[in-house]
Amino acid sequence: VCVCVSQQTFLDIFPDRPVLQFHTPTMQHFETLEWKIRELETRLQLRENEIQRICHDNEKTKEIELEALNNKWEQALLQKVGCCFFRLCGAEKKRKERRRKLSTVLPSQNTEMERFRTEMDSILDVLRQLRKQGVRIPV
Repeated sequence: VCVCVSQQTFLDIFPDRPVLQFHTPTMQHFETLEWKIRELETRLQLRENEIQRICHDNEKTKEIELEALNNKWEQALLQKVGCCFFRLCGAEKKRKERRRKLSTVLPSQNTEMERFRTEMDSILDVLRQLRKQGVRIPV
């Protein structure tokens, strides 16, 4: 009865994890590592999807902001042609500064995401190699 309750508790906590009661300790360890690798790959895929969504949202936001800014200045220019030329020059400097800031933030985020991807790929490659070689890794 105690064994059944603990198995049921285990299944309630980890529904996708196999019950390892009939396996040898080596096989249990191997299946546990496989399960952990699958979990890491799933988490990696979720993070990749989140990164793609964030990049897509950043691109959209950037495009919308630039379009709104361009429309704003086109309207201002049409309304005040000639009378506020010097003010428009100052606004043009601000607009260029905003564009420069946006162009420096996005590449740094992309670089950080690439570093994360590379690190996760190397970790997963090492785990796969160890699994192929039959090396036991303590849990």
